[in-house]
Amino acid sequence: MDAQQLLLKSYWGSSGWKTPVFTNEENKLLYQNNLSRQKITLNHDQVMKWAIDTCNNISKESIVNAFLYSLSTRKLEYRSPLGSYAHLHHMKSHIYERADGFHTSFCKTCGFSEGQGKDINFSVLSFEKYKWGGVRHYQIVYMAYDLEQFSHMDKVSSCKEDYKILHNILDVANTSKNFTVLKKNLSKVIKSNDSERGQLCQILGYTGIIQPDDCPSFADSYIDWCSRGDGKPKSDMKYPIGWWEGNSHRKKAVKYWFPES
Repeated sequence: MDAQQLLLKSYWGSSGWKTPVFTNEENKLLYQNNLSRQKITLNHDQVMKWAIDTCNNISKESIVNAFLYSLSTRKLEYRSPLGSYAHLHHMKSHIYERADGFHTSFCKTCGFSEGQGKDINFSVLSFEKYKWGGVRHYQIVYMAYDLEQFSHMDKVSSCKEDYKILHNILDVANTSKNFTVLKKNLSKVIKSNDSERGQLCQILGYTGIIQPDDCPSFADSYIDWCSRGDGKPKSDMKYPIGWWEGNSHRKKAVKYWFPES
């Protein structure tokens, strides 16, 4: 069994989630294949610096190319980094300030909490990325690790088929009246399951491509954690696609990320 198979089969079975206990040899295999690290605990400033430094050392072009490559190949580990990069690339260094109105210790800028930084389990973060294209793009720990992994992954190239799929996705967004319909309609233009399509939409939300025009976009500036999502969301997705009302995409954001499209 190779490292990726080990990761996927250890966390997921016919009944859904499993709680694996890896042997020393299995952990070694995951470490050697860039799928895990030893558990560590990091504070806000350590995670913030890790995220910003890693993001700054990666080019937008390489992230975009990897995302495109994932569309035809269904290699979801290359899809996830766009969500992390889009979320982070405008974020600046900041001090920890607790968000108002919350009983837990979320940073009002990046959303980091002590729980996110305690005994970080990197293998489950990798599993979620390879299984669904990521889940925790709203957590700065995940985004930092996602981009760190990407910096060590093989370089890939997109093709004309990838751009065709992208255009089809945008066409579907223009003709889907809500998020539920969008996910269903996407099954006609990209090989995927429902969970993968949901995460694909979430990533395109972080890019500012599928989101309401009146919501601030991560493509234009970093959106503080406590400033996301005024009003009632239209679905259970994270900001900003959770507020998307259907039948649209933002052409300005498409040009920002995919100038050759």
